[in-house]
Amino acid sequence: MNFTNTSTGTNPDYQWYFGDGATATTTDVSHTYANVGTFSTMLVAHNNTLGLHCYDTVRRTIVVDSNSELSLLVSGESTALCRGQAVTVTAIYTTSGELSNSWSVSDGFAMNNINPLTHAFEGSGPVTVNFDAKFRACPEKKANVKLNVYDVPGLYLGADTAMCPGSNPIVLTDDRNIGNPKARWRWSTDETNRSPKLTVTKPGTYVATITVDGCSSTDTIVVRKDCYVDVPNVFTPNADGVNDYFFPRGILTKGVTSFHMSIFNRWGQLIYETSKTEGQGWDGAMNGEPQPQGVYVYSIDVTFKDGMIEKHQGNVTLLK
Repeated sequence: MNFTNTSTGTNPDYQWYFGDGATATTTDVSHTYANVGTFSTMLVAHNNTLGLHCYDTVRRTIVVDSNSELSLLVSGESTALCRGQAVTVTAIYTTSGELSNSWSVSDGFAMNNINPLTHAFEGSGPVTVNFDAKFRACPEKKANVKLNVYDVPGLYLGADTAMCPGSNPIVLTDDRNIGNPKARWRWSTDETNRSPKLTVTKPGTYVATITVDGCSSTDTIVVRKDCYVDVPNVFTPNADGVNDYFFPRGILTKGVTSFHMSIFNRWGQLIYETSKTEGQGWDGAMNGEPQPQGVYVYSIDVTFKDGMIEKHQGNVTLLK
């Protein structure tokens, strides 16, 4: 920075103080400030005439603005993003003397006088984020960063389905992405399986996650139990319309093609027997006579539509 001395007088001496520790004694001077900040610069004029020491002083405030390097930092330090994912870009620079700044994105988005910038991309493909800072005295600073925005892969395993345990397995398949060489899969029940297919041998809830270019999506499919028999351990044949029958087949069974049930009292006497696949079950009576409260023994044989056979034996309590 150049300083011009416009003082007048007869052969005065001059002393410059620049506020950063530097001094000079020449009339006019050029000084470079190494650091950003505010400095009080002073010029002292001294004249010794007839043994009289005369002084005069003038001060000026010098503000040194930033001329630092400018760089852009992307959150996560990754330039690969997924469509819809927000990214934060921070401009790294010294802001002393800044008048304004502006952001512009190649997708048409723009914002002024903020830092950092957070933005989500609705489309996919290469995009550029630009930053521009203007200062009072220092040159304008510009920087940009290029990002790649990838589509989130679609994943659909199909509608929920059902199967009989022990019957032929079901193969769940991601048909949409099966031909994509970039696709990688992970299944909730077998995380070592990286293929688009999973062989299911029993009912349950299955979740698949697909990842392409670092972007992931998931889908869930429920495989219901299509062949089953549930046997309660207590019933109350009191004609209140609730739990009046032991083994109401229409509610507690599914996929049954043949059925046989026998009920015995505690002495081993057969008191009820049926092979009907429809109907409500035992009403707690023998030949129309209500049986006493207590524990009874059942034996049930069922055949399901897939050919599987199950045998159930146990106790049921009759309450009144």
